Formats: sequence, C-alpha cells, structure tokens
Amino acid sequence: MSERPMPKANAANTVPAKKVEKVVKGTVKKKKKSEVSKFKDVFISEDANSVKNYIFMDVLVPSIKKALSDIVKDGIDMILYGDKRSGNRSNSSRVSYRDYSSGSGRRENNRSARTNYDFADLVYDTRSEAESVLASMDEIMDTYNVVTVADMYDLSGVTCNYTDNKYGWMNISNAQVIHGRDGYIIKMPRVVSID
Repeated sequence: MSERPMPKANAANTVPAKKVEKVVKGTVKKKKKSEVSKFKDVFISEDANSVKNYIFMDVLVPSIKKALSDIVKDGIDMILYGDKRSGNRSNSSRVSYRDYSSGSGRRENNRSARTNYDFADLVYDTRSEAESVLASMDEIMDTYNVVTVADMYDLSGVTCNYTDNKYGWMNISNAQVIHGRDGYIIKMPRVVSID
C-alpha cells in the first residue's frame, strides 16, 4: 500500500490524499520488456498515430480544400465569363514554412514529450484480476486526473521504486487487457513525465 499526498486544492474542491491498496488476490509477476517490444512501443504504436495525423491534416485536408476552392472559382469563372480562366493562378501547390520557422508549429507539451523511462509489464494469472486493476486505475484517473506507474504496481501488490511515482498517464482510455504467453497483461499507452 502506498499513500502519497496530492497537490492541495481550494476549499470548495478538496481532493483526498491518494491511498492505493492492492486489489488482486493472485500472484503478479514483473516481466521486463523484450528489445522487440521496446522497439515496437517506441517507433510503431505512437508514430502510427502521428503518420495518420500527418497524412490526414497535412496532405488530405489541404488537398480537399484546394480542390473545393478550384471547383468554386472555376464555376464562378464559367458563369461570369463563359469559360474557365486560369488567370495568374499557378497549378503548383504552395508550402508554408511559417509554422516551422516561428516555433509555434505543433509542439508537444512537456508532459507528453517522449521519454526513455521504461517500466516492466505486469503479468496477471486471470483476466478478471487485470481488469480489476485497470478499473481501479480508471477510478484514480477520475479523482486525480493522473495515474502513476507506482499506482499500477501498488494496485497489483508489486514493489515499486521512487521513480515510478514520477511517470504515468494523463489518459488511459486506450489501455486494454490482452492475453500474453505467460498470462494477462495490461497494454498501456506510452508513459509521460508527470512531475
């Protein structure tokens, strides 16, 4: 069991001190991630979302906007002049580097910045125990808006170190229980620094 004080809230919205207790009855084993699993976590899982976002926001949306704009302009030209006028418009697309050079761009918040912190997966004997831990993590998230690696370890009855209190998640909606070779694992999103 671990008890950690949380930042003080105002008098109207007091948040109780965090008290995390073990919720599993069976044994839980720590399993170090393999090099392949670490590689997949670092490069594939989160970057796949970045690639999808880039393709959608930086390629498809501007292309669709340009196509719609050209259709409307050409339609107006045909109505007014009887034919499509090319005017001074260029058919080449324009790239704006303003966001990249100004520093405003799409910068990630420090909390969501990539981290090299790595924690061991926990292997549960039964799906229900893993789901119980995940449900308890959801309750902690609802109360404190953050859940730490230490919280997950405490809920599982596994010893943790001080550093595990400094890393965790601000959103665990994508977390899921999966069946592994040795038992059940809670597949968590990438951890972030929560200092």
